[in-house]
Amino acid sequence: MLHTCNFMLQGDVMHQQCIKRLARHAAAMRWCCLILVTGLCLSALSRALAIEAATTSNRESSNHVIYSPISATFINPGLKGERFWDMIVATMQAAAQDLNIRLEVLYADRVHAAIPYLINDILRRKTPPDYLVVVNDAKIVASLLPAIDKSSIKLLMIVNGLDDEQKREYGIPGSPHQSWIGSLLPDMEGAARRTARGLLLAARQQFDTPVYHGLALIGENTTSGIIAMNKGVLDVFAHADDLILDRVLEARWNQQDAQRLTTHYLAWMKQNGEAPHIIWAANDSMAIGAIDALSASGLTPGKDVFISGMNWSPEVINMVEDGRMLMTDGGHIMAGAWSMVMLRDYEDSTDMPAREIIFPMTAITRNNVEFYGPSLKNPHWDLVDFSYFTRPNEGQYHFQPLDVLELMINNQYTSSAIDKLALPITERGKITP
Repeated sequence: MLHTCNFMLQGDVMHQQCIKRLARHAAAMRWCCLILVTGLCLSALSRALAIEAATTSNRESSNHVIYSPISATFINPGLKGERFWDMIVATMQAAAQDLNIRLEVLYADRVHAAIPYLINDILRRKTPPDYLVVVNDAKIVASLLPAIDKSSIKLLMIVNGLDDEQKREYGIPGSPHQSWIGSLLPDMEGAARRTARGLLLAARQQFDTPVYHGLALIGENTTSGIIAMNKGVLDVFAHADDLILDRVLEARWNQQDAQRLTTHYLAWMKQNGEAPHIIWAANDSMAIGAIDALSASGLTPGKDVFISGMNWSPEVINMVEDGRMLMTDGGHIMAGAWSMVMLRDYEDSTDMPAREIIFPMTAITRNNVEFYGPSLKNPHWDLVDFSYFTRPNEGQYHFQPLDVLELMINNQYTSSAIDKLALPITERGKITP
């Protein structure tokens, strides 16, 4: 675009003409840059608005609802600072805020006997909560259903429900115990089967050997959800003719026990002239412990041995990204948010039936970690409008964990694009088209 001026020409006229020509071209270049930067901004904004419109149209009917206030108490069986239970509480608090639910969280601190104590203390209150959300850890809660029936409180169980023996004694939600309005349970068995099959597939593709060796690290075997999870993984491994499951070890959900037990297992395998190919862990903390043991023994996680975990923990998302972990299954943290959705619908409906809902879990793998990983490493649950999930279509809830992540990602993109447009024009070009 720029023309060459011959400044060797003599005379003021030629000199002035050249200066004017350069000035015109410089102005033209500035306008081109301005148009280009504005185009990038508008492109980003256009896509952000399109994403927002796609999600807004689905929840438009619930956005204008003014919810009457209700109260709920969640008895957390874990400890403050435990990754999984902290994530449950975080999603629960975000949904409670959207749905005008005053939420109280009490902690049993991993002491099973504390759960009935806390429930009885709530029953004695002058002003008890409208709803009680509990986890049937160690099968303790079911025996308190008759006492809860005598109060005004409605009960929702999450994560762990009743096993078959308890169902024969205490029934199902709403029958015979009217205070028990539902159970909201993740498909733990399905997640266990999926991760076990994933490990076997990876081993068969990676190692040229007729027989594979494996280790399973379980947490315990006392609650219905965990029993189902253990059943799922053991069933898959039992039907794999090319797998020798050397050990099933109870690492009690923690990294330290998992590291110690895996270290002993690796030493035993070495003495017998063998090496493992897969390690299945019932949660991410135990998977990290196994990885620490493998690294200390000179084995490379993700190359010499494949490992899977559960919980979608941020630190394990990093390990899926760099290949040390094959996958982490999860989504059961959404039980916190969806419990608030169910309470809201029960409160606002005159015909909401008591029910048991089993919702799916999903694996984060190398194939999808790039898209979903950032939101799990630094989640902003407040960006999700959980009223979107209320009032189920024809009575059927659509509780899909990845739907929540996609809403969060869409809203993060929209907020980022709009924030960029508020910047000076020279900064807006940093929006990636």
